[in-house]
Amino acid sequence: VALNSFVVVNFARNNQHSCADYVQTMLRVAVNHGIEIPYVTMEVARNYLENVTVLYSGSHPVNDALDAVGRAIEMAKKVYIHDSLNIFRRNNDLFKTFCYNECQCTIECAVLPPRSVNGSVGLLLDYNKLSSTRNPNAMSDNMAMDRYFSHKIKRRNGEEHYARLKIRITQTDTRIDPLDFRFSKGRHEAIRRSNGEENWVTVNFIGYCYECRDTKNTGVILDVVEEHDVEAFSYIHNICDWEVECPSLIISYHPDKDKALYDKVKCVTNQIGGYQSQIAVAETFERQKNKNQYASAVLTKLNAKLSNPYNKAVSWKSICEESVGDVDSIPWVAVKPTLVVGIGMAHGLGNCGKTVVAASVCLDGGCMRLSHCCFLQQKSDIISTGNIKDIIKTSWKEFTAENEKCPERILIYRDGMSDGNFERADGEIANIRSAISEILSDNSATIPITYVICQSQHNIRMVPKDETQGNRRGQTVNVYSGTCLDHTVMEFGALSVTENERNNYDFLLTPQAGIKGTSKPIYFRVRINENSDTLNKQTLEWCTYHMCWKYPTATKAVREVPAVKYAKRLANQVLSGLENFRYGGSTWFGKTFELINPQDADENGEIRPYIRMTTVDGEELGNMFNVVDLPFRHHLAA
Repeated sequence: VALNSFVVVNFARNNQHSCADYVQTMLRVAVNHGIEIPYVTMEVARNYLENVTVLYSGSHPVNDALDAVGRAIEMAKKVYIHDSLNIFRRNNDLFKTFCYNECQCTIECAVLPPRSVNGSVGLLLDYNKLSSTRNPNAMSDNMAMDRYFSHKIKRRNGEEHYARLKIRITQTDTRIDPLDFRFSKGRHEAIRRSNGEENWVTVNFIGYCYECRDTKNTGVILDVVEEHDVEAFSYIHNICDWEVECPSLIISYHPDKDKALYDKVKCVTNQIGGYQSQIAVAETFERQKNKNQYASAVLTKLNAKLSNPYNKAVSWKSICEESVGDVDSIPWVAVKPTLVVGIGMAHGLGNCGKTVVAASVCLDGGCMRLSHCCFLQQKSDIISTGNIKDIIKTSWKEFTAENEKCPERILIYRDGMSDGNFERADGEIANIRSAISEILSDNSATIPITYVICQSQHNIRMVPKDETQGNRRGQTVNVYSGTCLDHTVMEFGALSVTENERNNYDFLLTPQAGIKGTSKPIYFRVRINENSDTLNKQTLEWCTYHMCWKYPTATKAVREVPAVKYAKRLANQVLSGLENFRYGGSTWFGKTFELINPQDADENGEIRPYIRMTTVDGEELGNMFNVVDLPFRHHLAA
């Protein structure tokens, strides 16, 4: 995974040196976590950090966060896209990033900075790959053809051609694509492909040229035109027609752990701006004896944050018996395409509050690469019909686009449901079936569903029989990580785990190794298991336990399944930021985002709040029911 660009917002105005130290330490340690830092990005961090840093000097950071982050993004675009520091021109390199358009296609690209075309900026698209995490069939035939070309050139003899920019790396007729070329560690490198492998090798940069091809068959080369033989040119793909990811990451440096500022920055970056962010606290960083170790802990989750359809990075891999080669795998999940979805909820205060329903879908068999969606509803412990259908449809679309195949079975982990609502869970399961039928356009289509309710709010504890059978940490003795209770007949209030019932899959699991206090298990209640032919109780327990080790934020097992933990975390983030969309909303780069509470019910008889997007002139741009939607990145809650 690559960190192509970054920008810094320093709210700790009295800690400028500390902020610079943090950024440089983080980038220096990043390579140990498999994160590629382009040479020009390191040069910016070392020599031009002040050019990508907004130093906040006001007295109301929470109120001014929107403006501060907006100014930081403008600085990043000036440095990386418009090459205001002349870094890319000086090194004969291009800024590599990702772009996204109204056809909902995410494409790797290189930015063609302003030269002589009235200051306009162009894009050179990756014509070999096309990744769409939203709408795989949306790209038109014309666009699919045009994505090969980068320029329309006019030669000095008057001839006009459609062409693609190329780089000469020797005096002979060797031309390479700019996306396969970079400036690194003081030298130019190009990708050499051999026996299915790609390696960077040192080359000599000679200059640019244009490869002209037939517009109807891009496989036919018509001519190669040298740069000095071009009288004028225009860009095929203008940056104005695309959303370009710049920066890849917003680093926000805070003086302390003020939650109000944290919530505001997360709302601005993730929900309003659509950017990934990493927040650091000055007082925490400064008291570290080993700053590299602190940076390493932060970077553990950066692989998850920077993961996208091109950089399918994971922080670490797990191998099970079902693994094929060195592939990240979870028992049972990796055997065949399985849609694993974790659902969490957060409730506002009072009867007039909103409920935020968030979901995480596992994109791979290792359940570490996640994508998210988030919806609003009237306050309720039960997910509305429209929201549960949209969760399944969005998760299905993300999974299918990522794996290029449809899921063959579904595993749902549902948090936030009490014993009294179990019968109402059957309504959610029916809505899941209805959503699948609508996706497949077949009312008779059947996809086996396993629906597991995860109860964390209870008074049940599991302790070792004696001190020799537990995990001692100081004065505390807890059960070992992975302790599971599923076979002893017992009755304790609502708890009833028994081996005598034929279809009982319920179990208590303590995945975490507790350090302080008594570890609290999660009570997993299986409402329905249509995958029972392959997913018996032991396999489900083993699968669930393995998932608890796939939490990119920490290198240890966590109490809840990460898909659920991140869903709850995202739901609480969104709930904390809803105030920014009330009373006229928030304005961001010419767009206004406002929370709308409709008075009329929809076709399902439900009232579903949404975010309305308008221009500053009041022209409607659309409604967002999914209130978090990053086109470039999957993981929001890490």
